[in-house]
Amino acid sequence: MEYDNTNSGALFGAENYKVIRQGKLDIEGQEENVCITQSEGRNGKTFIEVWVKAGNVWQNDKRTEKDPDISGDVVLRGQDYKFYGRKRVSNNTGASFTAVNIAPKVQETRPQSTEPAGSKPFELDDAIPF
Repeated sequence: MEYDNTNSGALFGAENYKVIRQGKLDIEGQEENVCITQSEGRNGKTFIEVWVKAGNVWQNDKRTEKDPDISGDVVLRGQDYKFYGRKRVSNNTGASFTAVNIAPKVQETRPQSTEPAGSKPFELDDAIPF
């Protein structure tokens, strides 16, 4: 049976990556946060990559062991996602990593009001002394 890794992955330490510049870039009239990193390839040659910010994630106050350690909203390939990360340790190597996954962000919908058109919400009369 083949493992389905759709919308999931693993992030490891990035000791060989160095952020060398970061700032803002106007892309078609929209300002984006961008950074460039420097790293060394397997052939020993230095290369530089460009990264565009996808969103923010935050450390969570976990209530159960299954809760993610980090989560937040990201935009990837123009789509809104929830991003989740959980600290893990490899059984094979003992290396620490973060298991990550994304899920399409569900748009919250508010229930339609059942009040008749033109009606006013009930208001308390603060003049009543009790």
